Amino acid sequence: MNNLRADELEKLFATGCIPSGANFASLICSSLNLQDAGVTVDTCQRIGLGCTPAATTLAVQSQYVPIRGTISVGNGASAVTGVDTDFLADAPAGTTLQIAGAFYTVSSVQSAVMLTISPPFPAAPMPAVASGQAYRDSDNLLQLSNADRQQLLLLDRTGTLFAAGAIQAQSVTVGKTVTAAQFAGSGAQLKDVPMSALTGTFTAEQLPDLPATKISGVLRVAQIPSLSRREVLMYAPTPLLGSGQTGASVCWKADVAYALTLEFQFNGQVIKRPLGPQGTLYIPLTQSTLFTLTARLQGVVQAQRQITVDVAQN
Repeated sequence: MNNLRADELEKLFATGCIPSGANFASLICSSLNLQDAGVTVDTCQRIGLGCTPAATTLAVQSQYVPIRGTISVGNGASAVTGVDTDFLADAPAGTTLQIAGAFYTVSSVQSAVMLTISPPFPAAPMPAVASGQAYRDSDNLLQLSNADRQQLLLLDRTGTLFAAGAIQAQSVTVGKTVTAAQFAGSGAQLKDVPMSALTGTFTAEQLPDLPATKISGVLRVAQIPSLSRREVLMYAPTPLLGSGQTGASVCWKADVAYALTLEFQFNGQVIKRPLGPQGTLYIPLTQSTLFTLTARLQGVVQAQRQITVDVAQN
């Protein structure tokens, strides 16, 4: 009894030939038997592979397949022994096994020929299994390959999809986690990304119209080094000027139209001086002096910067 091609069968059943029983057996085995193959076709031409099609044109259901070797398990026992088995590869912990028509979960695997199931195998009068067959769900549900036998698409029994090439879609909705080596595109439609998940550097040009009400969480300075619109700078670059003369050049700069006021003590008097957006002011010093720069916007204090120039260190 052989599985033959159509041209080979035609010769066996040509005019004048007397087909034998073996020839008829080859004819039957060379044809698709829907019952044996587990294929269902209903009146709406919906096809089911391993299942009855429902509302879909094509439905595919994975089937239990025999694992290598034979197994034995006694009544009320959790230990399963095998002969010519490889439990480490075929039935790792968590695998569902079908034994004598019932289903069990592999709790642990001790070796290639010893594992433990849960729940235990039923007690008598259920017949114990000696040199029987165990079955497990097939690994893969769908596999597509090209003519060179390169696997292009694989859908395994857990629902994980593996693709060798690019997957292109107009819209993709993901329920849990997206993991990728690299993302491309503008990301214009990204929403609700927490600040703690952002890394890298943002420039002021990348965030031109970001209102404060849209920002939540903590934005580190390293993430926005060029975004300094609320910074007011003050420093003393040359605290010692001239021979025998002690003084300080206090510099300032504001990035927006703040009303700036510099306050310090000089010869026992408190000096308050309004300043422009930026500049340098030289003041001869006779004692350590604290300079305070206050920035106001519409009368509200936005920032203060202080510098102490210590005459003793000059």
